[in-house]
Amino acid sequence: MPSKWRKSKSKPIKSRMMKAMTAGTETVKDIIGGTPTEVMSKIGIAAVVALWQNFQVMGAAVLGFFILLAVDALFGAILARRRGDAFDAKKFFVGPLIKIALTVAMFLCTTIVDTMLPQAAWIPDSPLFYGAAAFISVSQLLDVAKKYGTLSGSKVANWIEAKLGTFVKIDPK
Repeated sequence: MPSKWRKSKSKPIKSRMMKAMTAGTETVKDIIGGTPTEVMSKIGIAAVVALWQNFQVMGAAVLGFFILLAVDALFGAILARRRGDAFDAKKFFVGPLIKIALTVAMFLCTTIVDTMLPQAAWIPDSPLFYGAAAFISVSQLLDVAKKYGTLSGSKVANWIEAKLGTFVKIDPK
């Protein structure tokens, strides 16, 4: 086969592909509209809106966890002072911040995965998120109850910790 024929045969294929790509680009441009900068800003705004919706679902759980974490840090500092340890600002502030960042990341991942679950009547809304929130909150509550029982010497707090501790074991290391 002559090389001329191959070249001329490939030209129409390229032009058809280019026409299809141009038509696809024009269709997307017509749907979304605007310059590339406007399109990118619209995509960014859509991502922020999706993230905000997930944060709205997470809000109460994160607030509850944050309150438990603040009380836990305060009780931990009081216990450290009673043991005679010096106040360590890094441990007091950075430790809880790392815990809250990891917890928020876990909550965000579960809310995103929950949006991917099929819509079925027998699946409750956000089952993974609420399961993770319950587990994390109970674990943090056990930690707070243990420190409260140590600080106050309360038999009720120790009893609650013992009863809840049958579900979640915390290794005192």
